[in-house]
Amino acid sequence: MYDSGALEALSQEECRHLLRETKIGRFVFWDRTHYAVHPVRYICENDARIVFRTEHGAKVEVGAQRQDVSVEIDHIDPINGHGWSVVASGPASHVTDPFQVEHVLSELPQPWASDEGREVVCVYVDFLEGRRFQAPPFVP
Repeated sequence: MYDSGALEALSQEECRHLLRETKIGRFVFWDRTHYAVHPVRYICENDARIVFRTEHGAKVEVGAQRQDVSVEIDHIDPINGHGWSVVASGPASHVTDPFQVEHVLSELPQPWASDEGREVVCVYVDFLEGRRFQAPPFVP
């Protein structure tokens, strides 16, 4: 039997701190017929922009169309049953200015899949929310 667990809303400052400290997230967007969720290595600039590199494809198209998207990050301790989750949402943008692209590429971690990704996508954060949770203790 489990007692009810605790769920706590994170403040905006806590969410921004976690976005700055975390470098791996999930880019969530509508891809023609379904929601797509792609892992990305990103940086958070000025608490207002999340940027990542990619190869040309669906993520770049979404940025070029300025679609609303989300980036989700989390940390979960499966042994102790606690963690947190943050979702940042806003319009995406395909960064094309050569100076901005080179600046961002010099700051970003190398991608996992390929080092050929030279396209940059940015998410302008205009909605941010997060939660911290603690699983209830197990009571036999």
